[in-house]
Amino acid sequence: MHRELNAKQKAFAREYVVDSNATQAAIRAGYKKRSAYAQGHALLKKPEVKALIGEHIAKLEEKAEASAEWILKRLKEEATLGEDTTPQSRVGSLDKLAKIRGMYREDNEQKATVINLNREDQAL
Repeated sequence: MHRELNAKQKAFAREYVVDSNATQAAIRAGYKKRSAYAQGHALLKKPEVKALIGEHIAKLEEKAEASAEWILKRLKEEATLGEDTTPQSRVGSLDKLAKIRGMYREDNEQKATVINLNREDQAL
C-alpha cells in the first residue's frame, strides 16, 4: 500500500506524528520552506499518507500502553512482599499506585468525610 509513496512522503507521515504540524513536518521531511505549508496541506489529503500516519500513531499508542502497563506491573510487584524489596520501597510503590488510581486529592490530602450534626438532626 505504501509503495506509492516516495521517500519524502513517508518521511512526512513519520514527522507529522511528532507534533501534528503539517508545515513543520514537511520541512523536516525535506520539502522547501516556501512550499511547506501547501505541501503539508496537500499531503494530509492523500489517503495513503493518512493511512501511514494512522499506522505510526497506532504503533506509538501501543508502545505507550505497553510502557504504562509495564510500570503498573512493576509497581505492583514492588508493593508486594518480595525478597528484594524493603518496607520503604513497598510503601512508596503503594503510594504511587494510590495516586495513579486517584485516591488522593490534587492537593495531596487524603479524602475525608465530614459529618456536621446540629441539634435538629439529632432529634430525628
